[in-house]
Formats: sequence, structure tokens, C-alpha cells
Amino acid sequence: MKELPRLLAAYTPSFRAEMQAGLSELQDAESVLARAALLPEPVRNLLDVLLLSGLPGEAVDPNHRARIDTEGLELWRGGFLLPRTLPSRGSTIDPRYYAASCRLHPALVARRPLAELLRAPAEEPRPSWPPGDARSDAVVVSAAVEAGPPTLTQHGLPRKDQRERLLAQLGPDTERWELALRLARATGLARPVGGRLEGFPEARPRRLTDPTVLLPPELQSAGRTLLKLVHEDWLELSAIAAVLEQHAPDLANQAALERVADAYHRVAVIEASRDATGVVALRTHRTHHEMPPGFLLTPDLDILVGAAELQGPDYGRLCRMAPYLEGDRVHRHRLTRQGVAADLAVGNQDPLDFLGKFSRTGVPLSVQQSVEQWARAAERVSIRTGVTIVEEDGELRRVDRGPAGRVIDYAQADPPPASFRARGMRIEVPFGKDPLTLRGTLARVATLCGVKDEAWQYQISARRVRDPDTLLERLRELHDGPQLPAALEVSVLAANGLEAVRSEDALLLHLPLEAAEALRRDEVIGPLIDRRVSPTQVLVSRTDMETVRARLHALGVSLS
Repeated sequence: MKELPRLLAAYTPSFRAEMQAGLSELQDAESVLARAALLPEPVRNLLDVLLLSGLPGEAVDPNHRARIDTEGLELWRGGFLLPRTLPSRGSTIDPRYYAASCRLHPALVARRPLAELLRAPAEEPRPSWPPGDARSDAVVVSAAVEAGPPTLTQHGLPRKDQRERLLAQLGPDTERWELALRLARATGLARPVGGRLEGFPEARPRRLTDPTVLLPPELQSAGRTLLKLVHEDWLELSAIAAVLEQHAPDLANQAALERVADAYHRVAVIEASRDATGVVALRTHRTHHEMPPGFLLTPDLDILVGAAELQGPDYGRLCRMAPYLEGDRVHRHRLTRQGVAADLAVGNQDPLDFLGKFSRTGVPLSVQQSVEQWARAAERVSIRTGVTIVEEDGELRRVDRGPAGRVIDYAQADPPPASFRARGMRIEVPFGKDPLTLRGTLARVATLCGVKDEAWQYQISARRVRDPDTLLERLRELHDGPQLPAALEVSVLAANGLEAVRSEDALLLHLPLEAAEALRRDEVIGPLIDRRVSPTQVLVSRTDMETVRARLHALGVSLS
């Protein structure tokens, strides 16, 4: 901590004389951790409660002020508690007056809270499989969302009636499917697009960075607490609950910890040992041996697949072709006419090849006949190009040379010329450079408006597509210009689940020209005024203005 020397220099001489650690010890992370383990038990427990309720270096929850005032003197003396802000130069402070605005020493991030109280069980528990794998359930939910996208409210949540109807079709265990839906949204398998929640079951899930987002609001405090306590050694859940009940009852209780542990086990955040009542012991998750990909396909169109037997895009495609019926550790799906049609509609052409690739029992004849029949019924109309057709007396006939007009030769060895140009939200395609391949591509990103000046006129209105990256690359190849227009690229990304733009209140500061560069190098406000608009203009977040104002005043710089 660069500000520690100045912070300690501002402590009143009487308080510095009482301190149990010097500057060198406070700057040594190993010394901080070692001294924390040697604190008297009541003081050490208070330190761990503060660690469980927040992060070192950040503001301590003001709700703990009363306890800090009565029990925290040793934490101030040992340098474990520090004021949040630096005082003005020349000022002296008693740090205990900062109980409502304090932080924990950043080195405590490496301390394991309540480590001295939580012991490993006498006998090492045996890992158990969770009742269901939420990662597989999330793909199932994503396929259901794709088949019937629910409308989103102004807060970005699915309408209650549509969400209940969506989850009810998957089974009666509402909590299980609510967890799966939250996981699908957190990992990108379900994303908001144009006021609806769209499913992307064949997408590769994003890494889950914060498991607490999967929990309902009333369990998030318990979720954060449990994540800070669990580590590579086994801990009994009942022992964790007993310790927290004694030292931090406001953070979590037994019932909340049991629900959180069950959710984390299903998501593979933790490894757990279970009995009939639920999780009894837990530790950080360790990688299990995964089974080779595959499933069982029966002659009556049923498919049985266990957790982790089919992952990623392959399981997403299976969920589309064969909707989920039932099952926890082993899911039962059934091939349907609508599922095969949906598989063909997104661009796949090999449903039988896909089934044969993963089926451990091959493709039974009855299944092959059903899928072939459904595929023929769902085939799209194909247009054969390269011929000229004219109408005479109500009849269509092929001729060698048609009437004069625009001609695109699809029979030549090289692809026909194709290009477009964009102006604002409009796209123009000149006659002669508009083969079916180009028009088919533009149909996914724009709406045809008509003809003007021998060019097709389109209005940009992108739609959800299976592979937006490939589509954008194709558009770059076809665009008549050095770069793809920004409006077109952003609209494609937005239609396929682009993260929302966030706003933040900020002020524009005009720095004195002579001191602008020096102020940017200042150790206190330099990082806060780093976002520059011009050499003398910077943007400062409104939440940082109090610190900036105080620092400028301390430096003798006026702020009007």
C-alpha cells in the first residue's frame, strides 16, 4: 500500500505509541497474516466476520460499526483496520473515529476466515453425485426458451406468467428449473434480444465468474459467505452453520446454507458429500473423469443421456431435436417431428448422421424411417438458377435469351459480382451486383424497401442468427468500402445478445494548462482523472468527486 507511510504519519502520536506493529510489518503481507492468526479469539472472530461481509481494501459494512467500537481496538492497534481515505496533509487523526468509514488491510485477502475454528472431519467424506446437473439443465431450458421465447419486462425479466408456463412444461421442481434458467442467462445460453428472451442451446457456455448471481436475493449473503469459507479440504456443513450462528448470525443460517450448498453442488462450484437430507460436507470442486460422449437411442424414439455424457453445442442440438421429458441424473428425451423440423430450420442438414455419430446403439430402423419422413416433410423449397423463364399466354417456358434487362450469370466459373454500400441506416445494392447469395445474406440483416436509381434499397433491421461472427465476416467481404459501417455491425451484434450499454454520472473538469500533466501524475487523484477528453479536459465519476475536491484543496488548487 503506497499510502501507508503517509496514513500512519497522520495518526496522533499517542495512538502511534499504542500500535502493536510498525510500518515495515504493515507493508509485509506475510507478517499481517501471521499476526492475524495470533490475535485473541474474540478479536480474531470479529476480524473474520468483517472478512466474510466484505472484501479487504474495500469499505467495511457500516452495520458493524457498533461492534468495531466495542471490540475493535486491537484491530486498529495491529493495523488490520485502516481509514478509507487519507487525511489532508498536516492533519492528525485518531483512526478509531473512522469506525463508520474504514477498510480491512488488503493483505488479508489471503486469510481464510474462521480457519482456527473450522476443522476437517475426523473421517474423510466420500464425494457424491448431485441430484441433478444444473449445467445440463441450463441447456434444456435454453432449448425450451428457443422454442417459445418469453417476453421481457422493462426490468429485463421474463413475464411471470410466461416464465411459469415455460418452467412448468419441464417438471414440477420449480427451484431446480429456476436455477437452470438463471445459469442459462449467466452463461449466455439465454440472452435478451429485441424485448424477448431468446435461447441459444448450441452456444458454448461462458465461464461463470460469480456464482452468487444464481441465487435468489435472500440467499446471496449466505452464498458469498460460503464461497469465502470453502477450500480444498473437507468441511462439515453443520460445523460451518454452528460457527456462523455463534459469530455471524446475520450473515447466514443453517437453512440458507443448505439451499446454497445444494445449488453450488448442482452447478459444480463445490464438491459435496450428501445423505438423504442434502449436503453434509463440502470442498472446492475437483475435476471428475468425464465419460466418452454418447447416448442411448431406443427404437421408440426415446434418448437417454447422463450428465456430462454429451456437452456443449452437441447437447444443445439434441435438446432441440428431442425435447426433454424427465429425469435428474439421467435425462430422457424423445425425438419429435417438430424437433427435426427445427433442427433443419436453423441450417443443419444431417439429423441421421448426428444421431448415428453419438448413439451407442446405432440408429434403429424405426427411428431412421421416422426421421427421414419428418425431414422430407420439413424440407425447404430450393430455387434452381442459371435459366431464363418467360410467360406467354399464361404459361411459363424456358428460352435461351430472355427479354432485355438485368442479367446475372450464375453459370460462370467465378462467383458473380456482388457488393453493397451503406449510408446511415440504409443499404443499396446496384443492379447486376445482387445475386441470390448477396440478397440472402442481406435478408438476415435488413428489410427490402424497394428500388431507386437502379439499386435495391434496404433498411437495416438485423435478426437473430446462428453464427453472428461468420455473418459479419461475410458482410465485410461483400461491402464496397474499407470498413463495414458501424450501424450495420452494431445492429447485428445487438440482435444476437450484445451486453447492454451502462451509464454513469460524470463531471467534465477543466484542468489548469500549466499543471494538467502534473495533476495526472498525482498519487491520489491521478488514477481518478485519467479519462481525458483533451489535454486539459478530463471526465471524473461523480462518486470520486469528493476525493478529488479534497485533494485539490490540500494541494492549494481551487475548484470552481
